[in-house]
Amino acid sequence: MTARTRLEDISVPSVTFRTGGRPPFVITAIGLAFLAIGLGALYGWRRMRAAGKASRTWPATQGRVTATHITVVEKDMTAVDEQPGVRRVSTRYLPEVTYEYTVGTTSYSNNRLTFGTKLMSQNDAAQVVAQYPVQRQVTVYYDAGQPQSSVLERGDVYGCWPVVALLAGLLFALVGALITAIGLSAKG
Repeated sequence: MTARTRLEDISVPSVTFRTGGRPPFVITAIGLAFLAIGLGALYGWRRMRAAGKASRTWPATQGRVTATHITVVEKDMTAVDEQPGVRRVSTRYLPEVTYEYTVGTTSYSNNRLTFGTKLMSQNDAAQVVAQYPVQRQVTVYYDAGQPQSSVLERGDVYGCWPVVALLAGLLFALVGALITAIGLSAKG
């Protein structure tokens, strides 16, 4: 005689979550907020990727560089537990190139190099700006459906932001789903 396990014979231990005295609807609301933030980040990631991919097939027109500069972006990196009065700053640079172009009879101006924002070292930013001196003729790739949307370098997003958006979106969505499940299963 063989032993068979029936489904009703399997017992699963129940899990009890402590909500710290908070009503279940508060826990559920917090979970839903995390879930919404996560899904929003994932949506943003998807849009960035789709726009970069779509730009590979955009038509081209000739344009002219009208201005270039490098924006300095400083971020305070001072930790709370560091010495009072000591400030640590991370400095990165963003190359900006403004250009004009014409589609049909309409003129446009834009400053998007590519999809995504890439902060870089001062030397790297200077090299990017050096590729686009003022008055230089450039090839501009534009969205035929929305010609005001254009790039000088088409293709997928570069930089770390797509990865950050993807990972943050996944993390927030998972944490949000977990907190929501805890809130829904908590007994009020």
